[in-house]
Amino acid sequence: MMAVGDTTIKRIFVLICIIGLFGIATLALAAATLGTLNKRFDSIISKTTTNRQNLKSTLAETILIEDLMGHLRQLQRIADESNGTRAINTRGFNQTIDYIEKYLNEHATGLKVMRETFQVRNFDIASDPILLSSINETIKNYTYSKILARSDFTYVTYSTSANFSDYVRVINIPNFGCLQ
Repeated sequence: MMAVGDTTIKRIFVLICIIGLFGIATLALAAATLGTLNKRFDSIISKTTTNRQNLKSTLAETILIEDLMGHLRQLQRIADESNGTRAINTRGFNQTIDYIEKYLNEHATGLKVMRETFQVRNFDIASDPILLSSINETIKNYTYSKILARSDFTYVTYSTSANFSDYVRVINIPNFGCLQ
């Protein structure tokens, strides 16, 4: 006759064996699934062919997408470290110029790199601008706000001022003036 303790031990042993068997089956199924997916991805990659188009330019042929993406990553890093901008008159702009100058000096053999500075005019708006339109003798007043979500229009940075005492006729030129 078996003792109650022996029966409990056997049940625990059987339970552990069943759990182990399910664990092994799960691992085998996961490995088979991953293997199948891997083969499918490999077949997609091997079927995808990209033929480089002959650009008929020695300089253009030397440009590699990997190099281009590397430069874009550097420019994005500069922007990220400069409050998200590389706009003129910012630290990001100056670091961008430094990056380009350094790269050209180190990699562009036979090229004389010179930096020339120039003045960029900027201005502040003295008062809120007014924009009125008159279409079919219906006058509409557009709202300006420094908060773009509340504004009907904004000004272009580094542009010059304008002051019109009367309406200026706007002419729509089809196709932006292009013949084609």
